[in-house]
Amino acid sequence: MSKFAANGDSTLQQAASQFDIFSMFKTNIDKIISEQGFTTDLTKMMELQVAFLQFVGECYPTKIEYVNQIMESCCTLLRRRNPTEVDEDVQKNVVKILTIPLSRLSLKVIYMSEFPNLMKYLPVKRRKIVAVELAEVTLCLLTTVELSLR
Repeated sequence: MSKFAANGDSTLQQAASQFDIFSMFKTNIDKIISEQGFTTDLTKMMELQVAFLQFVGECYPTKIEYVNQIMESCCTLLRRRNPTEVDEDVQKNVVKILTIPLSRLSLKVIYMSEFPNLMKYLPVKRRKIVAVELAEVTLCLLTTVELSLR
């Protein structure tokens, strides 16, 4: 659905503004997490969260609280799992969840309460990836500000 919204068709975005699609998806995803989230492959559960985050980015680009709620769900999933289950694929998905919002929300992401909580589940090498992305966004912002001051 996020790809559909990203392709410029405003139908989904109009529906998202008229109906609380986020809450409908969130309720059902939370139900999946509570019923299957601790027995289903963790990679698949995190891929679901990445897809949901991409959808939110397309339909609700300024809703930082929605992004924070998705990160909170990810923390819930990870907290109840054995640390050995947080393999390379899961870590890559966590990095995506932490960096995807940067394109729309910029540095506002670091003010979200769940951002640092989710970072805790990454080893240092993956945290560095997120830090580099944050540094790149910061550099772009500084460059933009500098150019506008000229």
